[in-house]
Amino acid sequence: MGRLVAQSPLRAPLLCTIAAVASLGLAVEVGAYRFDLWSRTSYLYSLAVLFLWFVAFVVIVRSPFGRSVDGIRQNPARMRAIGTPVWWRLVAVYTLAAAMAGTAGALSAQTTRVVGLNSLGIILSGTVLLVLVLGGTRRLYGAFVGAIAYVLIHDFASQIDPFYWMFVIGGVLMLVVLFIEGGLMGSVAALRRLRRAAPAGDRAQEAAP
Repeated sequence: MGRLVAQSPLRAPLLCTIAAVASLGLAVEVGAYRFDLWSRTSYLYSLAVLFLWFVAFVVIVRSPFGRSVDGIRQNPARMRAIGTPVWWRLVAVYTLAAAMAGTAGALSAQTTRVVGLNSLGIILSGTVLLVLVLGGTRRLYGAFVGAIAYVLIHDFASQIDPFYWMFVIGGVLMLVVLFIEGGLMGSVAALRRLRRAAPAGDRAQEAAP
């Protein structure tokens, strides 16, 4: 490698480039928060960024803007009739979603220092969609619950068969879509409603003549 660089007519730019890359790597290695092999710093760093985004979305969802976006999801024609700028609301929501996705990509590139073509593939997008469906859409905690469920099912199924574990995840996804409305978080909400409805039914029977 050194002989090729020395014999190259572009050896001066090559040497400058190599020196810049080496200095950048050295700066990362000796920094205050070192990205080690066990990814402890990467985990805490990503967790902190995720917490900031989660707090931001909690504020957004509970704001008048978030209420209007939920109204657009339910009935855009009615929201347009009462004067809500539906098109601009949708542009703002898609911009926020793109910013969050871009932050995730930036975190992956910064912590691993690798940007592969698989980050643009359909498999990664399908995995994210699968996590959301498992956890439950329209709920802020659904992505967290779905991610935990996906990792546990993936680990369990790959221990049984490391080649056909996707069939297990596909079967679980079909069961959730067919029988559990709203994902795992939707099932929790349904159980809560049943527990609240049971005492009310008992009181109604006691009050009946």
